[in-house]
Parts: sequence; C-alpha cells; structure tokens
Amino acid sequence: MKISTLKGATSLYRNAANLPNEDIIQITNLTSKLLRTITAIVIRYIRLSIKNIFFSRSTLASFAFAYLFDVVPRLTNRIFYLVTHFEFREIPKEVTRILIAPFDATHFPVFVARLIATLNTFAPLCKQFISNFVEQDDSEVGFAGIFMAGFLSAMLNFPRFQKEKLKHDRYYTLDWTLILLTRMIETLVVTGTHSSKRFNIWKPIAEHGDVWLFIIANYIVMDTWVFKPWKLTPEYRQWISKASNLDEDITEGLRYIQQDKIDYSTGKQQVDSTNEHFMKLCVKYKRDIELGDISKQPKLPCTIFHQFRTDSCLMNSLVQFKYEFKFAFRIYTFLNLFAYVFIRRFRGSIKRLVWNSIRSSMFLGTASLIRWWTFCFIRNYHPPIQSQRFWDLAAIKLSNLLSGLSILVESHHRRKELSMFVIPKALGTFVDPTVNDFNIKIEIVAFSLSFATLIAFARTNPSRLRGLVGRALSYAIKN
Repeated sequence: MKISTLKGATSLYRNAANLPNEDIIQITNLTSKLLRTITAIVIRYIRLSIKNIFFSRSTLASFAFAYLFDVVPRLTNRIFYLVTHFEFREIPKEVTRILIAPFDATHFPVFVARLIATLNTFAPLCKQFISNFVEQDDSEVGFAGIFMAGFLSAMLNFPRFQKEKLKHDRYYTLDWTLILLTRMIETLVVTGTHSSKRFNIWKPIAEHGDVWLFIIANYIVMDTWVFKPWKLTPEYRQWISKASNLDEDITEGLRYIQQDKIDYSTGKQQVDSTNEHFMKLCVKYKRDIELGDISKQPKLPCTIFHQFRTDSCLMNSLVQFKYEFKFAFRIYTFLNLFAYVFIRRFRGSIKRLVWNSIRSSMFLGTASLIRWWTFCFIRNYHPPIQSQRFWDLAAIKLSNLLSGLSILVESHHRRKELSMFVIPKALGTFVDPTVNDFNIKIEIVAFSLSFATLIAFARTNPSRLRGLVGRALSYAIKN
C-alpha cells in the first residue's frame, strides 16, 4: 500500500513537472487560495463558536446578574458602614475593591458564566444525541437535551467552585444547593398540579400555599434559633440575633429550661454552668437579684424576658415592634433607593418606593409583635394544668408559629419570594454540614440535578418558574 502510494505521488510530481510554468503557477495560486479559504472558514467557525459560547447573550447576561447579586449587597453594606462611621476617605478604595473582586476566577459571577458557557457548548450536542435514540416531539427532545447539558455542566464546574469555597466558608455552596433544590421542588410541584385535573379540588388551599409554607418554615427557623442555634448558618444566626434585639443570655436561659437544667418544681438551677443563671442576669442589668431566684416564686417574671425595659407585656411587644420596624426600614429603604437610582435610573414612583419599604418593615415588626405578645399571654394566662416549665416552652413554640402570620402584611407576590427565601433556611436545619466525601458528593449531585431542571424549564417552559428569581433566570439564559 505504501509503495503504490509512493509511486502515485512520484508520477503526479513528474506530470506536474512536465506542465508549463504558467500552469504550475496557476495551480499553486489556486491551491494557496483554497488553503486561505479553508483557513478563513475554520477561523470564522472558531470565532463564531467562541462568540456563541463565551460571548452569547445568555453567558453575558448571566454574568451580569450574578455580578449585581454579588456586588450590590457588599457595596451597600460597606458604604453604609463607612458613611455611618464617617470614614469617607475609604469609600473610593473600598468601592474599587468590591467592583473588581468578582472578576476573579474563584468568585460567583465567573462560576455562573462558566456554567452557562459549558451549557451552551453541550446543549446542541446533547439534543442531537437524544434525538438519535428517542422518537419524541421537538419540545420533549429539547427539554431532555437542555437537562442533560445542564447536568453535565454543573457536574464539571461545581466541584471546583465548591472546593474553593470550602476553604473559607462551609455554608456558601450548601446554601446555594438548598436554594436551587427548593426552587426545583416548587417548579415540579407547580408543573404537576397544573396538569392534574384533581388539583381543582385543592385550589382554594393551594392559593394560600405560600402562606402555609412560610409559617411552617418560619417556625422551624425560629425554634432552631432559640433551642439549637448551631444548626443555622453563622451569618443567618447573627442576622436574626441582631434583628430580634434579644440578649443571648435570655435565649441561653430558655435552652436551660428546655434541657431541664432549671427546674421550677424543685426551685433549683441545677448544673454549675446554669447555677443562678437568671439571678446573674438580674445582676447584669442592675436589678433585684430575687427576680431571678426561682426558689422564691412560682415562675420567672416576664420583666426578665423583657430585658427589664418595662413590666408591661403589651408595652414590651410595642417596643420590640418599633425596634424591628426601624431595623428593617433602614435596610429596605437603602436597598430600594439604591435600586431606584442605579438600576431603574430614577424611573418609577418615590411614593411607591417609600410604601414598599414601610410595608416590608411592617412585616418584620408585626412578626416581633405577635411573637412577644403570644409568649407573654400564654405563660401568664394558661389553664391550671401541667407545669410552668411546660407552658414556658409551649409559649415559645406557639409564639414562633403564630409569628409567621405576619406574612399576610406583605403583598401576594412578595409572599412567594419570602417563602422561597425562608424554606431553604429551614431545610438547612435538617442537613449535616460536616465536610466529608459522602456529604460533598450528595451536594454535587443535588446541585447538578436542581440546576439542570431549572435551566431546562427556563429554556423550554419559563412560565413554570415562579417569582422574581424565576423571571430573572428565564430572562438571563435566553439566547
């Protein structure tokens, strides 16, 4: 075979050598032109591929959304801190640092762009692969192709991002996994119920599904914050503590009551670490030490739980409402004003901006009002059955449950967003955050499946994605 090929090449060379010089020059020019054309086509194809994959609308839009999501909270918090501490000279340097940081390869915006770019690369290949084996309509093949591409993209990119984040924060990728998992479950439920005729029977209940979900999730989060705070992420635990305006020594005392380390029936505060806990609290606030002595009274007075601000339970509830309203109003006003100036470019109504800030602040303040009034009412006006310890614990749990009714203050579309914000936090209390091979692999698979499902719906049936996050995702990944 090699000998015949060599002979053919030799004869071709001889024939070419016998041609006139003009013909040889013409052939050379044609060959050169053909090579240039092929090279140009290849270069153009590579450029188009790079443009469609790395500089497509979906990749750039996803990066932009992730960039804003990463930068805006950091920027607003840092500027607010510097302004309130009169450190104006530090503002330019800090703003520059915050604006540049997300371009680092280990940061969230670059990770999102890499996810979408890989998705765009695999999507046509996966669709073609599935269409060769499955005879279905285009919409089903398209959904399956996007799902497969999304799953592969996440499986390739998420482990590296996860490994990098685990060096600094165990909960960063876990939080994102729980958020996507919650959104995936919601989307599947919405899709399933929409196609089911039996859903009409449950429609009146389902219309308030966001309220029920929020009440349950809020109860789990607040109950965990009081009795098992280590199950919440450190940042979220600190945020609740700051917003609630409650001394850590009081929640610690409530945990001692639950653990039966403080026993009303014997009048003893039993363990060394809890010995005279509430008596020490009275000393801390420079009040009569006997107020915290359970051996001299049938129950602890509510004024201790009020942090000695007032003896009136109603007045304490109003004080807590005022504090949480002001706390929330500062946050929501700053965020809404930032969005009004830098995102909406002064489009919209200032009155609506102020009203939205007031309404959202009312939501948080009302939750505190309900929680404190319910807590004091139950522990003071319970039936003469069971022990005081039983009613103290029941008061905490029922007050945490009923405080979720504050979501009714919010608008209908805000209820969806709030429920979808709290549910991942509640789910996180049931997850073991220990870093080991099994937990890491489970997190990778859960993230990949959730991402693939949401991306598939966003590309093929975006109406199934609810809320602000759903609309943003559907808009961002459109090509």
